Amino acid sequence: MKSTIILINKRILRKVFVTLESGVFLPNIKRGGEEELKLFDDWVKYLKSFCRISIIGYYVTIIFALITWSIEKSSKYPFGDFPEIVNFETTLILQIFIYVILATAYVIIEVTYFTILGHIQCHLVNLQNYLKNITKRIKNSHSDVLKDLNTFHWDILTPRIKIAVDYHVAIYQVSKDIDKTYRFCHLVGFVTITIIFCVLMYDLSFKKLFGNVFLLEILYISVLLALLCFNCYCGNETLNKSLEVALACTEINFLNTDIRFQKALILIIQRSQKPICFKVGNFVLLTSGTAVSVSNKNSQKQ
Repeated sequence: MKSTIILINKRILRKVFVTLESGVFLPNIKRGGEEELKLFDDWVKYLKSFCRISIIGYYVTIIFALITWSIEKSSKYPFGDFPEIVNFETTLILQIFIYVILATAYVIIEVTYFTILGHIQCHLVNLQNYLKNITKRIKNSHSDVLKDLNTFHWDILTPRIKIAVDYHVAIYQVSKDIDKTYRFCHLVGFVTITIIFCVLMYDLSFKKLFGNVFLLEILYISVLLALLCFNCYCGNETLNKSLEVALACTEINFLNTDIRFQKALILIIQRSQKPICFKVGNFVLLTSGTAVSVSNKNSQKQ
């Protein structure tokens, strides 16, 4: 279902990828100096590590499920009931193949989403750093022109603040495209996770305490909750970092700067007061509060 939604929105998703690989989203040493390059490099390393851990966790879960089934034989097939085709061996291979493909597609969608949000967060942090150091960089680059290093003229400030405004607008625009692409994916994911969570919790009450099947279902529940919580965590972090852009503006040494520069900062602050939000369908925001609320309601149902 999630894959279908992604395919429907593939044009928007393609646009997101193209946007994130061009224009203001490319590392620019002239904009942020060595600090920007280091920030991007660190984020890329972090995202690569996350992808590796996700893939390893995915394969560990599948292998553990197959080993547990081969030992316990609690059901005819490792992933529950399945219509028999030709014979047992053929059906077994077919079930494993189908479930692995479906799970792989799900993991790819989730990892892609986390990676995209990671890029957005990286650019928000980079924008904050740029704003905090904007006057400092002007002093360094125009020290031979400025007679008074505490006075900044509009013609010098204009290109700098324009970069910040364009960067900020671009981040907001691509975030809207991401939200359009994934909001109904989140809705499908939340509904699916809730149903599976409830079924597993019910089934867990009939299993032998700390038996292999019991531990396997605990693993399934943990993975489901981890997916739900991490989705919400990423959305929450993006929201917070978009709000922090306004705080970065307040840390600028804007004394003795042109009034037009100060007004431009006010506009950036006003835009930041409407943070980047990702939604689950058209209903709730993708935040940590949503994850806690869903988890509590699922637990209460049991």
